[in-house]
Amino acid sequence: MAEGKKNVAARVRAAVEEPVRQAGYTLWDVRYAKEGAEYTLFVEIDRPAGISLDDCAAVTAIVEPILDALDPIEE
Repeated sequence: MAEGKKNVAARVRAAVEEPVRQAGYTLWDVRYAKEGAEYTLFVEIDRPAGISLDDCAAVTAIVEPILDALDPIEE
């Protein structure tokens, strides 16, 4: 992975890890990886009770405004 791509994941992780933890989730991984022709940002979470679609929606609602303000992806 190119250094710039790793930097995106590291910046996102640094910005979202604490808010995700405060909401009761564990942030397992943040990756910015090529999927087909496009790059995709992956934010992987967990918690002891497991993850539901509602949990994914809740974390998305936490992470989206942070990503909008951070604007880590140049493309």
